[in-house]
Amino acid sequence: MSAKARAGSKAEADDKVLKPLDAAQALAVDPAEHIWLNASAGTGKTQVLSARVLRLLLDGVGPDAILCITYTKAGAAEMAQRVHERLALWVGCDDESLRMDLAAIGLDPLDPELQERARTQFARVIDSPMGAIRVQTIHSFCQSLLASFPFEADVLPGFRLIEGGEAADLHGAVLADLLGEAGDEGGRRRDQYGLLSRLLGEQAALKFVTGTASFFQRSQGPRLAPPADEVRAALDLPLGDPDAWVAAQLAAGRIDDGDVEHLRDVAAGWATETGRKIAAVADAWLIASSDDRSALLPDLLATILKKDGDIRADYTKQLAAAAEAARAISKTGQILLATPTYCRLADDLAAGWSLAAAYGAALAARKRAEGLAEFDDLIARTAALLARGELADWIRFKLDQRIDHLLIDEAQDTNSAQWTIADGLTGEFWAGAGARDDGRLPSMFTVGDRKQAIFGFQGTDPVAFEDARQKFLALGDASDRRFLPVDLSTNFRSAPAVLDCVDRWLADGGVEAMGIAPPVAMHRAFQGEQKPGRVEIWPPLVVAAKSDSDDDSESGDAGAGSDDSLRAATDPASLKLAAALAQRIEAWIAHGIDGAVVNPGDIMILVRTRRALAARIVAQLQSRGVPVAGVDRFELADPLAVQDLLAALRFMVQPDDEHSLAVLLVSPIIGWTNDDLYRETADRGEMPLRQWLSQRTTPLATAANARLAELRGAADLETPFRTLDRILSGPLQGRRAMAARLGAEANDAIDALLAEALAYESRGIASLTGFLDHIDRAPRDIKRPTGSQGLVRVMTVHGSKGLQAPIVILADATAEPSPNMVDVDVDIAGWRGLPLFRTGKDQRPPAL
Repeated sequence: MSAKARAGSKAEADDKVLKPLDAAQALAVDPAEHIWLNASAGTGKTQVLSARVLRLLLDGVGPDAILCITYTKAGAAEMAQRVHERLALWVGCDDESLRMDLAAIGLDPLDPELQERARTQFARVIDSPMGAIRVQTIHSFCQSLLASFPFEADVLPGFRLIEGGEAADLHGAVLADLLGEAGDEGGRRRDQYGLLSRLLGEQAALKFVTGTASFFQRSQGPRLAPPADEVRAALDLPLGDPDAWVAAQLAAGRIDDGDVEHLRDVAAGWATETGRKIAAVADAWLIASSDDRSALLPDLLATILKKDGDIRADYTKQLAAAAEAARAISKTGQILLATPTYCRLADDLAAGWSLAAAYGAALAARKRAEGLAEFDDLIARTAALLARGELADWIRFKLDQRIDHLLIDEAQDTNSAQWTIADGLTGEFWAGAGARDDGRLPSMFTVGDRKQAIFGFQGTDPVAFEDARQKFLALGDASDRRFLPVDLSTNFRSAPAVLDCVDRWLADGGVEAMGIAPPVAMHRAFQGEQKPGRVEIWPPLVVAAKSDSDDDSESGDAGAGSDDSLRAATDPASLKLAAALAQRIEAWIAHGIDGAVVNPGDIMILVRTRRALAARIVAQLQSRGVPVAGVDRFELADPLAVQDLLAALRFMVQPDDEHSLAVLLVSPIIGWTNDDLYRETADRGEMPLRQWLSQRTTPLATAANARLAELRGAADLETPFRTLDRILSGPLQGRRAMAARLGAEANDAIDALLAEALAYESRGIASLTGFLDHIDRAPRDIKRPTGSQGLVRVMTVHGSKGLQAPIVILADATAEPSPNMVDVDVDIAGWRGLPLFRTGKDQRPPAL
């Protein structure tokens, strides 16, 4: 072998050798200790997880006794791949490489017995009953546990997990039955849903009902929604008729007549028309009854307050007593004026919660009857099963694979129910020394970043994460083995400039702004990699209120009746920002940065939501010819490619649907432009569009008629999937035409529609009409593949978890979220965190 070949071979071998752990990482992988690890992204937590599993195996722990829980399939696959690849590599690697690996994970590299065990671990894992290391998502683990103990968990044996479109169809069907004549005697449920739709908009009302239903289907606590009186009492609002309450407050002198008289005299002394009008309102107030004063209250407040809500400067210029009287009237008057509105809001909330509770009960009954389960059901049922005292002990005893070592990844995304599962699995860890019959000690290992808990993924928050940490640390303290809290602060991924910027923000109030308890460990860049980097902070642009504030997956929806979409579509600041970003990215790709080449796949753009700004950035990049993957998630029916294909299906079902025919004509499938459509149809008068086209003999019309005939030829003979496939890959070559006009990113939407059609066909008799109805009934949220594939990526901050890029742009870092549905800390009949929707300015009035 030549010297060059030997050098290349050695370099390749060095790349395969494990990187040595630093001091904090080495402490965290010790299987003899319970570890609570705080680790930010880029600090090597996956390496620590993998190394700890390797240490457990080399310590003699059976593969079936180890359970690793994570929260994404991608994370589970990556971790399992790392462990299995390392075990396979040890089988045939040279002695020097094996010794370096053993030293890297903190073991004695010269121990021959240890080396021999390392070379046999791969076969040991393969020969185990599971055939692999158990690295599962939390939902996968729960599904397997419930399948093993269906009667104990009160689920039907052989239950089937549903998600996506099938779950949306089920939700819609249950709601329709609940609001139908048979399930809604007296129309009360329809009235409740109509109320929510008027307040929030149809889509937001649906989200409110379906999202709130889970609060009334928990394994513990009441299943009935709190009545309106309890809601009012919890919000410190009066019971009964709020208008009568206001009149009673006025009769009791809540607004002092002396204050009104004083303001009347002061205003009269101004000797102005305004002063005379104020004095007249005050006189009318003083002679009115309490009922009449209720009607006069807005007029009285208008004489004191300006449009911005501040007290008129004229009063503050007078004696201090005048300003004090104005403030007293203003404070009490605003409370009295607002109280009836908030009483009605509380009643509306109670009605919405009542509908959600009834819906949740109906949905649970339907799923039980049909043997179905959703992801949330898996968590709730497992948590309930493992929280049932002696039964939980029996479940642990009967598990085929005994869990002696539990590793929890992404612990900040673990909600209360999931912590209950972890508690149930580790219950006997804390009994005395907890040693097993073979003398080995069980262990629990968690790793997470409490800063990331602010995202609220799966219903967690910094407070819940801290509560879980305190609970498990206390369990460790009460046993013979304490948890070791470990922080990983050395970052191997980010440039020092980025880490310094983050640390300065945290030190300057960022910790308090995120609602997490200090202290937060500062970050250090890895000493061996002095990566170049810089942070650019652009001056903020003033974006129209609420233009991009509502996320379509976590926080609620703006409501169809609002002006937000119009404001977002016409907001010049949002347009300017999108254009400026696209221009800068175009320049980077063309000229590089400081001599370094920049490829489209090097750039990731993060937004808070997937609303107008994200779509506008994609459009601006496309207009400049920059390869872009599009937003990371999208509604199935939103992309133009899907709309064109659905228009084709609708034309096939109903050829006289002129709207669908017009959309189809200007789609890439037929290939007309808008100008073509106008020229070909401008003179048709009242003649139906299809009939007019059939009589035209122009080249465009002739070609279009041939393609339309091709579409109609098998309209009643093929399933939706076969029909779509024929449009895309048959003589019409629809996929090629769409990619040419709409860009390569259209393929993701096309593939998603094909997958939905295939899933629809697998559930029963398939027809084009049924498929179109299936698509229209409920939105389908599609996740675009996250691989860069040489394209600029646009995604939400939360959607980027686990990803990295050399250049990251925070496009709307200064946006102020203003959701219509928020979690509030209200204790009503033992429930906390019930979703509360907003209408206008939702500030709770202070108690009198």
